[in-house]
Order: sequence, then structure tokens, then C-alpha cells
Amino acid sequence: MSLNQSVLRIGPRGRGGAGSRIDRVREVGLRARRLKDEGSHPSCASSTLPLFSEELLIITGPDHHLDHQQAVSFAALRDERFVSFPPGTGLRRILDTAAAPADFVPHVPYESTSLTQIRDLVSHGLGIAIVPGSVATAPGRPVITHSVQPDPIRRAIALTHRRDPSLPASAQACRDLLSAGRRPSLPARALDDDLPSST
Repeated sequence: MSLNQSVLRIGPRGRGGAGSRIDRVREVGLRARRLKDEGSHPSCASSTLPLFSEELLIITGPDHHLDHQQAVSFAALRDERFVSFPPGTGLRRILDTAAAPADFVPHVPYESTSLTQIRDLVSHGLGIAIVPGSVATAPGRPVITHSVQPDPIRRAIALTHRRDPSLPASAQACRDLLSAGRRPSLPARALDDDLPSST
């Protein structure tokens, strides 16, 4: 995609060209639709196990004019450029939902499906982003983190699996392991999204 178009989409690094990435996206989308359709069937009921919740943070580049503020409100971000996932994904819906009470639609000139690339673009000063705290504070290119005020935004992470007595032993073991290590917490403000999403 050329730079003079309205949105620059940046794909994840990896083997294969754009065609193979598109095929993988289509495959995941088809699988998600199939699971959604199957999930409506009585014999394919599912259970959801909350694992933990994580605060989402605003990140800015080191030289951004907000770099001295520990917390920012979305009203103060009205004129900012955002780097985010494409429309319809979990974090993008969270961004749009959080901006709505401040009466603006975020301007997102750069999109990526990679949190690492989103952080890199922010570090280079191409915009700001809202990302999970674990991404914001992970080792990598320098960014400044800001809490959202007045109410922090938290995202719930959960495991959804079929309620099926014939669940394979490996799937049962994975479920039990995740259940044993879960850290549920009460979100200050949870903005749920209807997965699937890679975030």
C-alpha cells in the first residue's frame, strides 16, 4: 500500500508473502465463523473460564508533548494520531468505545496486526496507542506509559472451550493448568469484545 493512501496497514513479519498471510487470515476467519455457527447448536455448548484482567495503557513516544503526564483522559487525545489494529478487532473496538464519551472518532492513519509493530511505530513518533500493560512495559523500543483517567480500562482474558465430555486429554490438561494459575480481579471498567481477536 502506498504512503499517500489514507491508512497504512503494516503486516506482521514472517515467512511467505502477502498472499500467504492473506490466506492465513482467511483461514482463521472461516474457522471463526464456523465455530460461531457451531456454537449455536445445543450439542456444542461452551464454557468460559475467566483467567485474569489486565490494565490497558496509553503509550506515546519519548518526545511526545504528553511524556510528562502519568495519566491522561481521552478528551485530551482528541487531536492525536493513533496507531491501532484494523476496524473490527478487539483493541480497535476498545479504542473506539473509550473515545465515544469524549465525542470523537480516533484518527488512525497507521494500522497493524502486530502489537510489537504498533509499539515500534509509537516509539518513532508516528502516533500514540492503547495497548495491554504487559506490552507497554515489555523490553523493546522506548515508549512512555500513561494510565487512562478518570477510570482505568481493563480487559478481561478468558479461556473458552466446548463443554464436551470427549474433550481430548491434552485440551483438558491445558484447561486445568490455566485454571490453576488464573488471577481473577475485578475490573475498574471492562470493555468486552466478541472475539476472535489476536489480542
